[in-house]
Amino acid sequence: MRVLVTGSAGKVGRATVAALMAAGHEVRAPDTVPPVFERPEDDDLEYIQADVSGAGEMFAVVRAMDAVVHAAALTEPTHNPPRVVFQNNLMGVFNTLEAAVRFGISRFANVSSETVPGFFFPEREFLLDYAPWTRITP
Repeated sequence: MRVLVTGSAGKVGRATVAALMAAGHEVRAPDTVPPVFERPEDDDLEYIQADVSGAGEMFAVVRAMDAVVHAAALTEPTHNPPRVVFQNNLMGVFNTLEAAVRFGISRFANVSSETVPGFFFPEREFLLDYAPWTRITP
């Protein structure tokens, strides 16, 4: 299966790429880090420098894939202005998902880390009445 993994240079993305390659999938791995210019080995993944905040860039890299795993995000939002975090983290999901929909890709996984609920970066102290998740046991 041809799988696109956004955020492939990040913590979650690197682990996802490794697992997919170990399972024998063909992986395209866009991220914003500059590419390495050494000659690739035969079994190397396909790396493309691309930014999820650019709709055109996502349309270009999503084309011809069978599945998309979206793992790109700014995980530490306090190092960037809110507009940058919004453009990357929210519009990045939209652009990647929109490209997948337009190209008829029915397999889309949006993954993230423990920072999503915002508990690690609150602007003011708060206590929840309940946790917004539950544990499901077999």
